[in-house]
Amino acid sequence: MKRFATLMGAAALVIGACGTGASSSPTPAPTPASTGTPSAGAVTPAPAATPDAIVVAVTFDGTKCTYTGPAVVPTGSTIAWTLVNTPAALEGSSGAALAVAPVVDGTTWEQIVADVATGKSDGFPAWAVIPGAGSDGLGEAAGLSPEAAAAGNTLTTKMTRNAYYIGCHTSPQEANRPYAGALIKVMPAAGAVTPAPAATPDAIVVAVTFDGTQCTYTGPAVVPTGSTIAWTLVNTPAALEGSSGAALAVAPVVDGTTWAQIVADTAQYKASDVPAWAVIPGAGPTGLGEVEVLYPESAAAGNTLTTKMTRNAYYIGCHTSPEETDKPYPGALIKVTP
Repeated sequence: MKRFATLMGAAALVIGACGTGASSSPTPAPTPASTGTPSAGAVTPAPAATPDAIVVAVTFDGTKCTYTGPAVVPTGSTIAWTLVNTPAALEGSSGAALAVAPVVDGTTWEQIVADVATGKSDGFPAWAVIPGAGSDGLGEAAGLSPEAAAAGNTLTTKMTRNAYYIGCHTSPQEANRPYAGALIKVMPAAGAVTPAPAATPDAIVVAVTFDGTQCTYTGPAVVPTGSTIAWTLVNTPAALEGSSGAALAVAPVVDGTTWAQIVADTAQYKASDVPAWAVIPGAGPTGLGEVEVLYPESAAAGNTLTTKMTRNAYYIGCHTSPEETDKPYPGALIKVTP
């Protein structure tokens, strides 16, 4: 599974790459473990998910990927990423996705520039394959699609490897090109770095847990339009027995989609299938540009996912890898109201 390629701009593959097939028996509509259903204006935000995040920015102008932030960060730093595609980048295009990926020790900037100059967005270089990072070595790569960034979403990562590649990657359905932005070094903290303010000070913090058979969402069933949600994912020991666990999928759904419809559809789909209710008109060239994913390896490394809720409803699910059991487990259908 070329998950690195998925994050580099092939947002259309996200649902399939996470797995789409489910248990054969229907699952009742979930009862989120929350304090109830909040009314408009009544939600009290939980504490920020990334109170000590270093806030950085990546800008793509159609020909150049520009990173604005420190060249060296302390080991274990949390970084909150924003992505801006300029008007020039959006001329006849959906823009570029942000890619944040650890690299093999010893990888040089010159090597990266040379490789991406001849590469494509839907490929991946040898220096991006990290031994032990999932079944394909790409489990710690993270991405932010241009549509998600335009909707106000950010990406939060924890820097645990020695170096990270930062790039802007256009969609395989469009220019299909990677643009190298930076190579960030990660070193033991010297105590002199002052973190920037939190990227999501008003985020509603929620949790998703996968135990190998059930996807459990803990959070409100209804949130106000425009809410920022910080997602955490936990795969229990049972979920990790002989498996890398499940990825978290957060996807807007077509208006009118019901929980019963979701359960029925995911019960029969496979990894390569995309349900009709997940294809949003205008959300990128494939209608899947606003789907967000947090992989199990990335979650285990302490990373979270931050999304802004701008559509009317969102599907939440736990999806195992196509290389393993290849199943999705629906967790919740969240409503978004004014």
